[in-house]
Amino acid sequence: MNRSTMALASITTTSTPTFAGRARRMEVSGSSTTVQLEDGRCVTLAAVPDPISARRIRRCVNRVASVRIDGSIERPVAHVRGIGHRLPVAFDIPLAAALALMEAGVPTVVGLATLGVIDHGRSR
Repeated sequence: MNRSTMALASITTTSTPTFAGRARRMEVSGSSTTVQLEDGRCVTLAAVPDPISARRIRRCVNRVASVRIDGSIERPVAHVRGIGHRLPVAFDIPLAAALALMEAGVPTVVGLATLGVIDHGRSR
């Protein structure tokens, strides 16, 4: 990924999101959540964690392995992977549930090259 793709003004509409890396920590403010990635970049998502939805997902998935968040202009999308009662499972989940799973310590990867997320560049 080149530097121009990571700038706020040049987030592109690609059909395949470019995943930046793992989320390190998050901060909720009002109706949005800012996620800091391992490399220092921050991404703002228009949702707040919903622990009730996360509990519902944990009831269906015995071991949640990872969460992937990617955005679109209409609605950011999140995917969860894990082990169900006996077999591997993967399905879409609400963004708020993904944020709550991330808050609970589930490894999370955030996509930056799609619309719907705002890449603030490296934090200072």
